[in-house]
Amino acid sequence: MKGARATMKNSLVLSLSLLLIFGFVFLTSCKGKPGAGEAAKEGAKTTEQARIEELQRELNAKNDLIKQLQRENADLQNKVPTLWGVQEGDNHWKIAYSYLTDKKGLSDEEAKKILKNAYLFDTLLTGFQVGNVSDGTEYSGLISQGDAVASPGKMKRVEDTKKEAEKVVLRNDVTLAEVDTMKLEADMKDKMMMIKKEMEALQKTNAWNEESAEKYKDIATDFESKLNSVYYYAATKDSMKASGKTDLGSMGYSDFQNRVDLREEDVIGLRAGDFNIPAIKKLEIVPKTLNEGLDYRIEIAADGQSASVYLLKKDKFRLARIIIAVS
Repeated sequence: MKGARATMKNSLVLSLSLLLIFGFVFLTSCKGKPGAGEAAKEGAKTTEQARIEELQRELNAKNDLIKQLQRENADLQNKVPTLWGVQEGDNHWKIAYSYLTDKKGLSDEEAKKILKNAYLFDTLLTGFQVGNVSDGTEYSGLISQGDAVASPGKMKRVEDTKKEAEKVVLRNDVTLAEVDTMKLEADMKDKMMMIKKEMEALQKTNAWNEESAEKYKDIATDFESKLNSVYYYAATKDSMKASGKTDLGSMGYSDFQNRVDLREEDVIGLRAGDFNIPAIKKLEIVPKTLNEGLDYRIEIAADGQSASVYLLKKDKFRLARIIIAVS
């Protein structure tokens, strides 16, 4: 393309030169001929002047065309991709940023603004060729295989397959979390039904034994406390594995003897001596549907002799059963 434009430019210059020579010869020949009179001379002079003006206009038009071709050639040069051979450790963002700042002279802020909306290839192999193109407002990167062992298209298909696999794993995790939530809700309903029946039985007994009203009042208070409590089972990981009690499904209600009345407290306190271990290093809460930092917070003393589980969202823990694995 560049050679064709150079040839066109040379042809235009040659044509203009021939026109000027022809005009000069024509004017010289006209001056050498004898006139028929003053009127004829004036007419010839007017014709020559008109011809000169016409040639000048043609010359100006040719010059304008040459300038336009030069501008178009400069624009095409700007659109020719700047190739970058990918080396080990390179990524598309790094290559594009270097091109915009080093080659195009853009500032750090301008380059980052352009790259924010640019499409960048996720995985580059050593040997790929990256063709960088930018007009100062947008960036495009053309990827070719070069000396790499695989094509960009193949790498994109591999990445797409990997992303789909990750989505499947994520969907499975979400499904398992939903199942755990449903099991937890079912357990809570069973517990509430059991307590409700106990309360109904208590109320009947209280009606039959008015002289024992104070006693039943204490029992009712205890049940009310149970209705507002969180039940927990705390043990070391090793003892849990030995007993086979590692999740909610492997445990019954009788295993959750410890509880905290959420109306009065919002923290579960643990001590290393209670588990016959020298220090508490880590706590894990089951079910995993509870989010640390959002639903609860764990604090372990610097010497590891004690730890606390702060219950941030009390409503989420009311009538809930949780396992605290100590290690």
